Amino acid sequence: MIGFVMTAAFKQVAQEALALSQKDRAHLMDTIVDSLNPNKKVFTPTEWNLIWAVEVEKRMRMMRTGKAKGLPTDRVTANLRAKRHGLRS
Repeated sequence: MIGFVMTAAFKQVAQEALALSQKDRAHLMDTIVDSLNPNKKVFTPTEWNLIWAVEVEKRMRMMRTGKAKGLPTDRVTANLRAKRHGLRS
């Protein structure tokens, strides 16, 4: 984020969070994201599976019909890293 200044508290929490296992970091991330929108609907794992199955089928259909095209993994990764650091790719 542009203009973000890390406080000592933020640095401490980030350092502790990064020391967690991957599973614990993922759970922490979910908890934090959920706290940003407390009124959102909570889906069951079965509902999520159905939602993603529909989305995957939609995307595959778009690829097959030429309405969408894929991007190389390295380009997608570079774009995500640039966005994470507030840069443009």
